[in-house]
Amino acid sequence: MRWVRTIPLVSTIAALIGALFVALAGADSAAASPVSATATTDQEACWQRLPGAGSDIGVGADGAVWVIGGGGSIYRWNGSAWDQIDGEASRIAVDPGGLPWVIGNGGSIYRRTGSGQWQRLPGEGSDIGVGADGAVWVIGDGGSIYRWNGSAWDQVDGEASRIAVDPGGLPWVIGNGGSIYRRTGSGQWQRLPGEGSDIGVGGDGTAWVIGGGGSIYRWNGSAWVQIDGEASQITVDPSGLPWVIGNGGSIYRRTC
Repeated sequence: MRWVRTIPLVSTIAALIGALFVALAGADSAAASPVSATATTDQEACWQRLPGAGSDIGVGADGAVWVIGGGGSIYRWNGSAWDQIDGEASRIAVDPGGLPWVIGNGGSIYRRTGSGQWQRLPGEGSDIGVGADGAVWVIGDGGSIYRWNGSAWDQVDGEASRIAVDPGGLPWVIGNGGSIYRRTGSGQWQRLPGEGSDIGVGGDGTAWVIGGGGSIYRWNGSAWVQIDGEASQITVDPSGLPWVIGNGGSIYRRTC
């Protein structure tokens, strides 16, 4: 498969330096506790299995769903099946117009244009997130965190391994050690209780996280509430419901 490059490769964001560790209040006991220590249980059985298997999944603010399949292949959900498009990737997020932004298998960063071409952006990354307002954030080399300004990546303080973006354009991240943070409007990192391995935020602002052993939790504003099921990757649709990649690669959506 072939990427269509519309701008030249420029120096990678790996060349940027000065990333600071995401750190705020230190290791207070509540912040350091695992998610399961603060969670309550919700045993609704509302999972719908979709055809196929994947390694990452993204949902846009318009409800468009995209998945990374075998070998990095890229697919869009048409309501009943997965339609494959050209290209390969390892991570995916979806913008408000329903178009994917991806991390290529080698770390390169691309976005899909309205004309169906892949536009390569400067730099390299390991994860990417797009908010309902169109704000795009990426995890770069060593966990460094950047926001797209329309022509280049602006670095902010902190380090992370996974990223999602809320409707206000602010990131929620999984730190390199599994800690969970969200960025405030004043530019500070607020640590949330628990630990996780992946995170998603819907167009309505609902946040979900994958905790220990693949357990799934929803943020209620003060604690993580556990629901049934297990997964490895998570994204959230405009109504606040998660779509996940199960631990074996199976694809599910939450219906209630």
